[in-house]
Amino acid sequence: MKDLPDDHDHDHEPSTDVVEELSWGFCPPELLERILFYVCTRTNSTNEFKNRGAILLVNRIWYICGLRWVYASPELHTDNIINFASTISKPHSPIGDLVRRLDLRRITHGTKNSSSSRLIRKCSRNMEAFYAPQRGLGFSALRSIGSCLNLRYLELSTVSETIELKYLCEAIEKLDQLESVSLPKHSILSAETTVRWPLALQHIGLSGGIGDRFLTEPAIPQSVTSISFTHLPNITLEGFYSLLDKIGPQLKRLRVEYPMRLLPQDGLDLVLLKCPDLESLAVYVDYISSQMFRNIPESHPLRILTMESSGGLFSTKIRPDDVTDAILNNCLPRLRSLRFNIKLGWRKESSDVKDLVELLEDQRGELFQSVY
Repeated sequence: MKDLPDDHDHDHEPSTDVVEELSWGFCPPELLERILFYVCTRTNSTNEFKNRGAILLVNRIWYICGLRWVYASPELHTDNIINFASTISKPHSPIGDLVRRLDLRRITHGTKNSSSSRLIRKCSRNMEAFYAPQRGLGFSALRSIGSCLNLRYLELSTVSETIELKYLCEAIEKLDQLESVSLPKHSILSAETTVRWPLALQHIGLSGGIGDRFLTEPAIPQSVTSISFTHLPNITLEGFYSLLDKIGPQLKRLRVEYPMRLLPQDGLDLVLLKCPDLESLAVYVDYISSQMFRNIPESHPLRILTMESSGGLFSTKIRPDDVTDAILNNCLPRLRSLRFNIKLGWRKESSDVKDLVELLEDQRGELFQSVY
């Protein structure tokens, strides 16, 4: 029989090898990898993301199991972008191939076109989502986007520089797996520029310097069920409805934001008539009147209605009774969420708003107020 260890033996610290051995024994690498996957991909708060890279510093096993998830969606900002670029640019480095989501929206300054292009190329093999920086997305960077053949989400709405759409359209045509694209707010469109939309596309965010011809000439795939309009100074009411005449019946979600200076104050009154299967509508009251609710066909499937306002002179032209009448006439039997901006002038304590709330509750709906 072995002697029991002395009391002072309990004060000895276990070696690093023992710690790793215990970690391996008590937590199989398959389970550890699953846990780290959850930590890295399912957490949303800023604090949880803040020290995610520290996972790689625990020990060798954590490094092996966590590397792919830490770099799958790296948290990049102005202070660490240079170190990240240096890491993935090392010869024979596999780090770039681990990146699935490249988000550069927090890079506020100092990004050159060549730097953005290099980052995109290094991460192009397996990248599925790209969110552009505010600056530094020039000709070569747009060309590099075309090499990301697995790209599914392309978000360019935050770009503050003027983009030549010709090169962007050439890149989009190569992305057969693309499901969602949002165009930049500042863009130049040459007369001959057209685009062949990928057949897998589901959402299009239209923005920038495009005109009516860009809306009507390219064939939009039947897979597109969501579309948004924002910062479109050249789009007329005729061009808007020409597009809805083609794709309105297939749309499930539609968003029209301010400003669209060529649309009249009642320009969107026919939108629910043109989109008979729409489930979600977000619109500024600057472009609708109470007539919109009278134009809704019976038993429309709309579930979510959001009404925003720019705060102009006509912000209060939509009344709660307009929505109430549409519900009572069985035009909106499936409405579950009605969100209105405080600028509409609706007061929660008023009788007409209370009547609307009761009607919504009867069909398991809710009323929300936004203050922005």
